[in-house]
Amino acid sequence: MRSLLYYYIFPIFIFTLTYALGQSSVPSVIHPISNINNPVMEGPVVINLREVFELPGIEEPVVHFKTSLGSFNVELFASEAPNTVNNFLNYVDDGDYTDTVIHFSETQYYGIIQGGKYTILPILFDTIPTDPPVASEAGHPHDRGTIATTVINGDPNTATSSWHINIFDNAGYFPQNTVFGEVIGAGIGVINDISLLDVTFLSKEVPRLPVLNFTGEHALTTDNFVFIRSITRLPIYPETTREIAVLKYEIENDNPQLVTASLNGSILKLYRNPKQTGMAEFTVRAIDSDDIMAESSFSATYDALITEAIEIILEGTGNVVGENIEHPNGNVFDQVLMTGESIKLRAKPNQITRVSFLDEDDDIVQVEFSGTGLLSVDLDPTTFSPPAQPVKYNQPTVYYVKGRPTVRVEGSDTSTFLSIFTVGRINAVKQALFPEGIVYDAEADVNLVEVINSTVIGGMQLSNVSFKGDKGRIGVDARGVKIATRLTVGDIDASDLATPHLLFAPGSFTVNVENSGMRITGGRPGSE
Repeated sequence: MRSLLYYYIFPIFIFTLTYALGQSSVPSVIHPISNINNPVMEGPVVINLREVFELPGIEEPVVHFKTSLGSFNVELFASEAPNTVNNFLNYVDDGDYTDTVIHFSETQYYGIIQGGKYTILPILFDTIPTDPPVASEAGHPHDRGTIATTVINGDPNTATSSWHINIFDNAGYFPQNTVFGEVIGAGIGVINDISLLDVTFLSKEVPRLPVLNFTGEHALTTDNFVFIRSITRLPIYPETTREIAVLKYEIENDNPQLVTASLNGSILKLYRNPKQTGMAEFTVRAIDSDDIMAESSFSATYDALITEAIEIILEGTGNVVGENIEHPNGNVFDQVLMTGESIKLRAKPNQITRVSFLDEDDDIVQVEFSGTGLLSVDLDPTTFSPPAQPVKYNQPTVYYVKGRPTVRVEGSDTSTFLSIFTVGRINAVKQALFPEGIVYDAEADVNLVEVINSTVIGGMQLSNVSFKGDKGRIGVDARGVKIATRLTVGDIDASDLATPHLLFAPGSFTVNVENSGMRITGGRPGSE
């Protein structure tokens, strides 16, 4: 039995271990990036950041707990308890832990919080469906911060979905329960916060329910519960843009006019502007879930002036169907027709690159890009159709791909501008394009516009874009990026599992030009 003094000091002890149980290893540089001097190669310089940085001591699988009090990561002990880990991941992959509740907290005799058994939605404290029990793989000590199975009546072979996290060293209390993972990083502070909450008796099955802001003067609501919003697998290294991972990257580039840095997951690509010479200084940082970072700096130097024509299409598939076209409004542009699901482009100096495809309503969508940086258009594979004649336009010899796009700008600066619009009777130069009786909804259907690897962009004109989707990010995601002149945006309609976004950095719209600032056009314009 622990002494009375122990119960007075345990909150201080928990507060202390919040900081003592930080991630056991921190990011480190294993192979610094070498300076680049006049590379003789076609295409970009490619650097795999997984070969530059590592997180010693942390191995996959890792899972990410998202709770109503914050998030934390857990490294699973797949080699020590493979069957238990597989059992847990089956529940994770099936989404069984979504909208479940932390239903037990005990910090007097042994310190644990417990979850993985009861749902919040659709029925409060209904048990989640369980798979067959998994045989015990007990053996790892129940150290502070470890996660373990919950068993029935001391039978070590009865573990199913329920689990507990040890707040203290509990080696003498749960010898029959299998430890199958450990909280890593500063997320132990979330565990600490939950363990310090008041508890209330709900029923014989739920005798010590941790509660938020509950005095007993009113009935319990879901606002009083600590619930698990989701548990998902978490890679150590990101595989795609903006994917949540244990590590994330930041890039500083002091000369984007010379070289554009393109980062997708852990792959860094450097695209050189062949009309420029000079040197760019880069710093690449790997940052872990505790905001601890490692960095590698290098330079890229291009001395010899390259005189060949600038390639517009860098990756993906498309045809350059017109170059140096003078528009009646005075702009000069290059016309690109997409022929596949994705394309990456750049613009010539002082010119516009325009890429065309059809949206899901068969309207021609034009994406125009100018200035520094790169433009990517990726059509959702579930909506993609291969090249075919347009059904709404008199263009029997032109074949368009079709789909709902995600449009991405990277490596931008104040010279960079993006515009997306549809082709209708009002804005078309060639009126012969339009058959009689065809109705155009004047909306470009788009999933997402995002700006990455950038601190500023000149402006974005998205006034007749309709952002729609039922999963993922929908709208404009320019988090951390200042918009120098203007942002004009239309409807953002995120349904079901989608999340609406309209993100950009404070301090935007500081360049005072005509029509500067932010405008939301909204609504559905007339048919043209």
